[in-house]
Formats: sequence, structure tokens, C-alpha cells
Amino acid sequence: MKRKKLNKDDITMELLQEASLIMAEIVQKYGDIYLPIFIRILKEIEKEKSNQSYKEIALQMLNNKT
Repeated sequence: MKRKKLNKDDITMELLQEASLIMAEIVQKYGDIYLPIFIRILKEIEKEKSNQSYKEIALQMLNNKT
């Protein structure tokens, strides 16, 4: 089975949320050894949310300028 390599643009919020649910199940089933992966995914979700907020702020600033 050949794996497709993901680019940064391929990783969406939906994909991250789905991955976090899958990892939560893996942590529950196989133990805390997989917890760092779960934490990493949660951090990526928070980072993406922050980036979206910053982008919204930037666009609002531009809209208020005119």
C-alpha cells in the first residue's frame, strides 16, 4: 500500500479534529504512550484557531481603515 505524502495545505481543521478523535481512542485503548501524539494534534488545532483569529483581526483592521 502506497501512502500519499501530505503537504501543509492538505491539513485542514476537519482533518485535525478527526485525527484528535482517533488518537483519543488509541490513547484509551493502548495507553498513555500515545498521549504525546494526541497532545501534538491538540496544539496544532489551537495554533490553527489562533491563526484564523489573527487573520480575522487583520481583515477587520483593513475594513475599519476605509
